[in-house]
Amino acid sequence: MRFREENYRPRRTLKLALTCGEETTGALNGAQWLTQNRRDLIDAVFAINEGARGELDAEGHRVALEVQAGEKTSQNYRLEVTNSGGHSSLPVKDNAIYRLAGADGTAAGCVYVIDVVVVVPEEVVEPTTSVPHEFAPRVAHA
Repeated sequence: MRFREENYRPRRTLKLALTCGEETTGALNGAQWLTQNRRDLIDAVFAINEGARGELDAEGHRVALEVQAGEKTSQNYRLEVTNSGGHSSLPVKDNAIYRLAGADGTAAGCVYVIDVVVVVPEEVVEPTTSVPHEFAPRVAHA
C-alpha cells in the first residue's frame, strides 16, 4: 500500500508469503506446504525473512525492522552406552552410567565455531539516510 501511495515501482516482482504453523509440532506448516505443493508461488531471486526484531523510539515510532538472513538449527542425539556392567548393589568403577555422565562434560568442553556467511551482495544493500545516527553504521556496512 505504501508503494502505491508513493508511486514506487520495484524493478522486480515482490512476493509476500504469510504462513502459519512453523513452531507447532504436528500441525500444518504453511511454509513447508508451499515449498512442497506450490513452489511456483514462492520462487524468487531474493528472499527476506522478517523473523528478526524491530526497534521503536521513545515515542513508539518504528526505527528499524531487521531482517533475518540465517537461522540456527537444533540437533538431537541418541547416546547408547554399554559395558559388561555388574549388579547394582556392587557397581564397578567403569560402568555405563558413569561413562554416559562423562560424555556430558566432554560436550561442554567443545568449542563451537560461528560461521558467518554474507548472503546479500553489496549491490543490493543501499545505505539510507532515514536511519537514526546510532544505527547508520550497521545499515551502511550491512
